[in-house]
Amino acid sequence: MINEEQDRAVIIDLGIATTDKNALTKDNRRFGSSSGRRANDLNSLGQVVYKMATGEHIFAESKSMERTTYADKLRDHRDWIYERPEERLPPYLRKVEETVKDNGLCGIINFCLTSEGADEDYKTLEARFKEYGA
Repeated sequence: MINEEQDRAVIIDLGIATTDKNALTKDNRRFGSSSGRRANDLNSLGQVVYKMATGEHIFAESKSMERTTYADKLRDHRDWIYERPEERLPPYLRKVEETVKDNGLCGIINFCLTSEGADEDYKTLEARFKEYGA
């Protein structure tokens, strides 16, 4: 959406929105948190911002994996990564650093991808966006 007063793009999420902070993710195959984990919109935002910055999905192993018909494979791969993020996520964080040349944006994406989605994380991200000028 566009905020006409501030002439800015605004990302909105109306898919599986809930007010339950402990809700589990469901039916979010291409972007989102891992199945069985608490919903984490910051992880999702990191994936979306990476896609906007590069045109690629951070966790796709091939272009065909991004197509809707293969979205289950993408979700399964993302779930596998977040089962043991301390071990499996670092190569993707390095990929962000290699492909996103803007240091501020790179830091925001990596922060989101590693976030636990706690209230404090949202405050930290808001401060980072302000520093970035977004």
